[in-house]
Amino acid sequence: MKSCKKCNISYEDDKKFCKKCGSPLFTEYNIDPKEVAKKAVYEDRLKLDPLNIEILHEFAQFLFNNLLFQESISVSLKILAINESDIIAKELLFKSYLKINKFKETAEIGEQLLIEKPGDISLLENLAKLSIEIKNHDKALEYYDKILSLQPANSSALYNKALILLRKNDIKEAIEIFKVIYNKEQNDRITTIYIGIDKALNADYEASINILTPVLSENNIAKNEIDNNRGFLYLAYSLCMLKVDSKIFRWFSLINIQILKKYFHVLDEQTLAKTISFFVNNKLSIIEQTPDTKEDIDDLVKKYLIPTELYFTKNTSSIVAEIWYNIAIKQKDLGFYEEALITCKKAIDILQDDNRYKDKYKEIKKLLEDNTRKSKRKTKIIIGIISFSILIIIILIITFIKLKESNAWELAKTTNTFSSYQTYQNLYPDGKYIEEANKMQEESLWKEVLSKNTVQSYDNYISLYINGKYIKEVKDKREDVFWEEIKKQNTVGSYDLYLSQYPNGKYIKIFDFKEITANVYGKIKYIGQIKDGKKDGIGIGIIQTNNKDWNGKYIGEWRNDKENGYGIIVWIVGDRYEGGWLNGVFHGDGQYYNNKENKWFFGKFDHGKGKIFTKDGSRYMEWK
Repeated sequence: MKSCKKCNISYEDDKKFCKKCGSPLFTEYNIDPKEVAKKAVYEDRLKLDPLNIEILHEFAQFLFNNLLFQESISVSLKILAINESDIIAKELLFKSYLKINKFKETAEIGEQLLIEKPGDISLLENLAKLSIEIKNHDKALEYYDKILSLQPANSSALYNKALILLRKNDIKEAIEIFKVIYNKEQNDRITTIYIGIDKALNADYEASINILTPVLSENNIAKNEIDNNRGFLYLAYSLCMLKVDSKIFRWFSLINIQILKKYFHVLDEQTLAKTISFFVNNKLSIIEQTPDTKEDIDDLVKKYLIPTELYFTKNTSSIVAEIWYNIAIKQKDLGFYEEALITCKKAIDILQDDNRYKDKYKEIKKLLEDNTRKSKRKTKIIIGIISFSILIIIILIITFIKLKESNAWELAKTTNTFSSYQTYQNLYPDGKYIEEANKMQEESLWKEVLSKNTVQSYDNYISLYINGKYIKEVKDKREDVFWEEIKKQNTVGSYDLYLSQYPNGKYIKIFDFKEITANVYGKIKYIGQIKDGKKDGIGIGIIQTNNKDWNGKYIGEWRNDKENGYGIIVWIVGDRYEGGWLNGVFHGDGQYYNNKENKWFFGKFDHGKGKIFTKDGSRYMEWK
């Protein structure tokens, strides 16, 4: 829970400011009363001796032990301000940042510690896990390599390195590591799957089947995971190589081609092509002339080739072309010359430089022509029938192709959605209606965008139509919707996000800035809450004047056009103030950083004079 110290109101952990007064919220921890007393003792001791490193160390560790991580960080930073090389403070700072998920800061302090403790395995492991958390896999690999250079037999580091290599799709190197782990009898599910894959890649098919079958036979197995899909593939491949026909299709049917395509790897593609090749060729060898022979061959094509056509690339052109070629030979041997001619042409289209395919195509074509001539010699009637039949077939094919496209177009227009036009474009990229489809697709998306009226929908339009017909209106409406979201959030973070996306946005208000005493004039670009035409509430003001020493950025609370409440101001020259404000001047607890002296000043500003100006217009602060 979090609470407002001024209003004594509690909030959920995701809230940052008090709804009543706008003050920053503080995390509440249930500390034992004895520990509260100890905390007070530490604070009293530090008032008497604020730079006592030993007391500061004890206090920082005490705060950490009582889960007061933010306060532990502040004390640790104070120690490092006194002694930059204090390793105890750095270690505690590292652990505290990690506890509150400040990953960037954790990584920075961790790298500093690593310079001083290059052989600290625990530190390296934490940094590796942190790098994985922020998806910096290359950095995580670097840390695990360091661990393994110190402890080559570290199984945990080996396993985690292998998992990262899988994420980077480096299967071969990951398998080499899994083999080391497996030999140590640390055979978890993923390790076992890739050991089975390795056996298949090394032609030990029986071992691959024995290893993969148990881990892929569990109930409720996730069929959308790449590791399982690879297991299905290499198990089917091993069964193919051993010609265990009864089980091949069961495992092959579990393979999700889209998952393999998403995590594409050449080894997977080649294995899939080989699996199909072995199975199809084996089936072709046992097909005999029956009334259903054509359907049997068509079923093979539909089950194994058509679903995978879009997955295959040039890496497997020779294998896929050979499959079509073998089907064509079988069709030719069975006397299906027309089908064989079409099938052989597919092989030629895939691998145009193979003369075997071209020669076979000519051979089949000649057989077809000879067969036709023999038929012509029988009777003129039969010749006429055959000629008419061929003509009808050709007309039907042409008509079917045209009708199919027309039907697809009519369906797209009837559905009239972005996805329906996309389906037509995918099917007929050079189609008769492609230009009209492009135009209507943008119109349909525009209607969808207007109906949704969300930032995401406008971003979707912009990403697809950067120079689109409605791009100007889209960008304008996006800013309006984005601004409404920002106003609902009403946080300095949300207003800062608006400034980052719209530095000159239409919801930025310009206010005059005058400091007559110092002869400084300019303007304030303001984004935030406004009341009666004045800055009032939470907001951000960017100060731009005729004196660069005055220019800066204020983030925090306002009242009646003045900084009021809690706020942070950072001047361009490097100075910074964090703390309370009252009517535009410092008030209450605050911290001031002087860039020229490179030091922080802590104190109360209730009795100070606020802003003081020298004759030349420069700024400095004074307080008692």
